[in-house]
Amino acid sequence: MDAARLDAGQIGARHVQCDLADIIRTVCTRQREATQQRPIEITQETSGPHIAFCDPTHVEQVLANLMSNAEKFANPGTPVSVRLHSDAASLFCDVHNIALPIPEPDQQQIFERNYRGANSIGVAGTGIGLFMARTLARMQDGEVSLLPNTDGVTFRMTLPRYTAGAS
Repeated sequence: MDAARLDAGQIGARHVQCDLADIIRTVCTRQREATQQRPIEITQETSGPHIAFCDPTHVEQVLANLMSNAEKFANPGTPVSVRLHSDAASLFCDVHNIALPIPEPDQQQIFERNYRGANSIGVAGTGIGLFMARTLARMQDGEVSLLPNTDGVTFRMTLPRYTAGAS
């Protein structure tokens, strides 16, 4: 439904000051309640405020999609980790699980609408989550990307840092 609304131009993004650390805590709390058997670890690598210039509703949806995927595809008994870090211009939220790596052919297509990788057989889903996550991030001048990794799978959401005078 949301993908159809995107296609019709019915979803926009507002840009306001958002505390990304607060949004991460909220999404992780919801995910813990939904999947109590899976530990979720949050790491904040830089101190101080983590104020993004974004749409908080869309950021929550992006993180919920990334967290849900991380939980569904993680090896049994392993945690999902969320790491918040930044540089001068951007805030980064890395969602990581310990799982089999995404096969190279799938890596080229996982952000396409309705694409489901070879590892998704027997796992509930529609193939729309990563498409929506990337699209919503890009609407906010951000990005969702797959990071190269040898010990699992890591998706990164990047958002612009709020700076005084941004509008």
